[in-house]
Amino acid sequence: KSLESIKIPKNVKNIGYGAFEGCELIKEVVIPKATTSLWNNAFSGCVALENIYCEAAKKPEYWSDGWNEGCPANIHWGDSWHYVDGVPVKW
Repeated sequence: KSLESIKIPKNVKNIGYGAFEGCELIKEVVIPKATTSLWNNAFSGCVALENIYCEAAKKPEYWSDGWNEGCPANIHWGDSWHYVDGVPVKW
């Protein structure tokens, strides 16, 4: 519950159901292009989550339709942001 930001490692392929559910302090998440499956409610209850940066250009085929259900964050796909000094920044 004390996590404030998450940069998921580049080799993570699967994020399970409710993986970060209830992490109320998370404000930012970076999901690598290698993440090919993401299950329902992965970020449910992350009430402070403002931005999710996805390295993929669009939702990958095996991401659940409810992957961001219960999460207020803005979703930024790979073609709308880039890294500046290791920090995600919108174009």
